[in-house]
Amino acid sequence: MVILRPRLLVQATVGLAIAAVAVLGSGVLGPDPVAGSPGQAPAPRILGAALALQPATAVPNQAIIVSGSEFTTASTPGGAGPAGVHQITGTGNSLITLSGIPLGAPQVTYPINLDSAGTLVASVFVPVTLTTLTAGDLTLTVVDDQGVTATVTLVIPQRTLTLTPSTSRRSTTVIATGAGFPAGNPNGPGTFPVSLDYAGASLGNVTPDSSGSFTTTFTVPISALIPSTNTVTAIVVDQPASSTAIHSVPAATIDLVPATGSIGSIVTVNGTNFPPSVPVSSLSIGLVQVLPASAPNSDAVGSFSVSFTVPSLPAGDATIIAGAGGVTAVIEFTVLDPVQLPAPTSTPTPPPSLSVTPAVALEPLLVIDYLLRVWNFDNGTKTWTYYDPRPAFKNANTITEMRSGRIYWVSIVSDRAVILNGKKRSLNSGWNLLAW
Repeated sequence: MVILRPRLLVQATVGLAIAAVAVLGSGVLGPDPVAGSPGQAPAPRILGAALALQPATAVPNQAIIVSGSEFTTASTPGGAGPAGVHQITGTGNSLITLSGIPLGAPQVTYPINLDSAGTLVASVFVPVTLTTLTAGDLTLTVVDDQGVTATVTLVIPQRTLTLTPSTSRRSTTVIATGAGFPAGNPNGPGTFPVSLDYAGASLGNVTPDSSGSFTTTFTVPISALIPSTNTVTAIVVDQPASSTAIHSVPAATIDLVPATGSIGSIVTVNGTNFPPSVPVSSLSIGLVQVLPASAPNSDAVGSFSVSFTVPSLPAGDATIIAGAGGVTAVIEFTVLDPVQLPAPTSTPTPPPSLSVTPAVALEPLLVIDYLLRVWNFDNGTKTWTYYDPRPAFKNANTITEMRSGRIYWVSIVSDRAVILNGKKRSLNSGWNLLAW
């Protein structure tokens, strides 16, 4: 009886030839009679068969190269390949297996011939199975026709789906990047398209490249809610394999210019992330609707700008709500206290003036932002003239002087007692008819 060391094959003559045996571990072997030439005893040969994969990390349906050495050489009798080389036959135990599952056509073509030195080079497609569709380490095993065995680890990567940007408005373009999906190999055993959907809305199919990756674009559906968080799913058609990513549609927002002001001041509301190309349907501050008659539409990206005059409201915070296309946004506005006039007894009553500019004549109303507009009708010329204190009307005003004896319509934002042209006047909110 002969005791063998690990990975050694020994031939000896003990009245008969001992068979060539691949030994993968320590053990004791008995003689196995074979045909041979008594008296010949070649030197021991190391049979530590080794494997390598290129690439070592691969996805289902991807082509990999399996290379190995130290398999059975042609000097060992019995090889069925050309010039007596040995083979991976594809029959019996002489197979390539992946985690115990034998590989056959179309993933690999048998027989695979070794060269005379026992070297292996073979092309193999990673099969598409439940096992390979799950990320992890798999063991690939090769056994030649003499039982020489070698193993190597194949890494199956995790599938991923990435969205850029991950937050954007409806109707915007998003880049979807996938990796780790079954490869789209034109020379492989099949094709495995990937279907994309956005919260259940189909976005179409894409075919991964030879390494299982893809890059495509899609448009955020107009049906997405504002705001909303939505799942984008990439699923391998007819296979139990998918990956997901999250895309968010931001809430509609409004900002104010300015964010504070007194009664009668002009405020501009700027809206973003509203539905595109829809009319602004509502605008209120407190409980007062201030949407102008000629309300604008949102533009192609859901933005708009609209202005209003602060109505008579108590000083303090007031809620502004803007709506368009069924979507609303809210922001706080601060109504400032009006500037208080000195007590009438502390200031001498100015004498009446025959003619003075509106800015001087109406100063008691202007300093507290109470004046909205003044109109005058000339019965002789049958024409109207006006004065508006807002800067935008500086060059458009047609009342250039306030003359004693004329009649003026004066509009203010709230009830107020003031001295105008030397007379104490109690004015009401809205229009007041004054003899100057």
